[in-house]
Amino acid sequence: SPDNIKISSREVCFARITRRDLITCTPRIYNMSVYAEPHCILACFIVVFSRRLVEGGVVFQHAPSGTIYTPPAGLPGKLISCVINESASISWVYDDNVVLSPSAYNITASHTVSSIYLVSSILDRVPGRFIIMPIHCEAGSSRSNDFHIRPGAAPSVVTQPSNTTRNENDVAEFNCSFLLGLPLAQSVTWLFTNNSGHNKTIQGKTPGSVPGEHTVTISPVKRADAGAYRCVIENEFAIIYSQPGYLIVPYCDGLVTQQVECALGRTF
Repeated sequence: SPDNIKISSREVCFARITRRDLITCTPRIYNMSVYAEPHCILACFIVVFSRRLVEGGVVFQHAPSGTIYTPPAGLPGKLISCVINESASISWVYDDNVVLSPSAYNITASHTVSSIYLVSSILDRVPGRFIIMPIHCEAGSSRSNDFHIRPGAAPSVVTQPSNTTRNENDVAEFNCSFLLGLPLAQSVTWLFTNNSGHNKTIQGKTPGSVPGEHTVTISPVKRADAGAYRCVIENEFAIIYSQPGYLIVPYCDGLVTQQVECALGRTF
């Protein structure tokens, strides 16, 4: 019957198709197939075929986007790729008209994939070292979206945690300040190593209004909290550890009987 005529196509006509006699066809979508009345079938095929003509040619299935950071000097490079749907020559272009040289920029290509190997020195070859002009891939008459390349940098510690002595039930804090690196540090935690050598990761406080500073608070202080505290900053390129700040917790070993000796008793 007219309601059960199937259009054999993976394409789906999403648009409503209107004939001159004002009969409106709205194909029904069912199991990735299109069912329609007979007078809609030809019109739907025409729409699908026309769409293929308009959208024909190279399609970028994958391309870099946003900001891409090159690894700092001494670290391995980064491979980024443009991938297209059919065989064609792919070019890497910056500032909309300058084609990057394959030999100068370590560009490799196959029939449908072209890749560029980003290293720290690549930015010495293009203008705008810190804010690179838009770059994109081109193939045939098609082009990818723009992206930017910027130099990456590992985080670094500026102010190290300081040693501190606290009695039990007091409050202790350790602070470190650091440069966030590029891209900005994705993780800031603290590594605690107790006097027996066991490690534990603690979160500390999230940086507030002052980026690049991080604090961990121990409250109330217990004997088990004595040990070394290191700030750990991580971004895409590196994990950086600060020098340790030591928490010293005085305590009596149970063998001291004189009050003054207990107050000045053994420490770690």
